[in-house]
Amino acid sequence: MIKVIFYGWVVGMEKIPFIKLLHEKANLSLKEAKMIKDGIVDGKEYVIEIKSLELANEIIIKAQSLGVKCKIINS
Repeated sequence: MIKVIFYGWVVGMEKIPFIKLLHEKANLSLKEAKMIKDGIVDGKEYVIEIKSLELANEIIIKAQSLGVKCKIINS
């Protein structure tokens, strides 16, 4: 499993598309995805596990384009 950390956001972050991204690509419930979004906005960090490096990279690229600060972390 690949670990991705979400650690911040930039002004203009697209919140609803980010929630949809987590729901669709990371297989999180809408409730979990919204909790992560809310936490990031409040200054918290969240780590999620993704099945493959390819999928993790896809999520990171899309999340960054939506205004979310994130990266892969080593276990």
